[in-house]
Amino acid sequence: MDGAPNGGVFAPQNLNLFGYTYNNPVNLVDPDGNWVNVAIGALVGLVAQGASDLYHGELSGWKSYGTAIVAGGVAGATFGAGTATLGAAGAGESVAGGYAVAAAAGATGGTTARVLNGEDVTAGTVAFDATAGMALHGVGRGVGSKLNRGITNKNFPDISTKLSQKQNRHLKGHPQTQASYVKNIDDAKEVLSAFHIGKTKVVGKTKQGFPIINYKGVTGVNVNKGAGYLNQQTNTFIIKGTTKPSIVPTNPK
Repeated sequence: MDGAPNGGVFAPQNLNLFGYTYNNPVNLVDPDGNWVNVAIGALVGLVAQGASDLYHGELSGWKSYGTAIVAGGVAGATFGAGTATLGAAGAGESVAGGYAVAAAAGATGGTTARVLNGEDVTAGTVAFDATAGMALHGVGRGVGSKLNRGITNKNFPDISTKLSQKQNRHLKGHPQTQASYVKNIDDAKEVLSAFHIGKTKVVGKTKQGFPIINYKGVTGVNVNKGAGYLNQQTNTFIIKGTTKPSIVPTNPK
């Protein structure tokens, strides 16, 4: 994803590791579905160690920082693997599934840190670390949701009312179809029209600034093999482009 994790822990999407390439698989690529989560997890571990040192007024040695990075990376890898598993099972949008993955990541990351630090690992410590993982996941979901409130179609005045010919790449059965798709051109037109008349809910933006919307009137299919999504039904779409937009089904948040 363009090198280092964008924005680190200061970007709300980075706090919610239950997502593939910031829920923007059309424009961003993570071939094995794990690398971004590993990198962000390692960064979160590093920042957390630094915050702890700042709070206690003393600087830890390199071993403590190394442990934090490794443990964070392990937690991130667990998030990535868990997310892919949920996607393959068709449960990619499950809130409960997200918290379960977060709990597993917290437990594996915390246990890794304790082992590297020579600490005892007990059922209690595992439970504590799992709870911490779920708490961090909840914070990420909450912060991201609040920041997206108030965004409407009015924030995207330059988006055309006419679809691009590139829409063919996202139509079921069309020779040009690539990955995610809607059933036919009429469904794509309906989503775009609904967006312009304010019948869709804007749930976020892509890195490029394209709106991510939810519209219950049309169901598309999200296909992203790298993230484990082979045939995911979705009512969430990216309107990709402005003067020549395309409707692209994407992973629900």
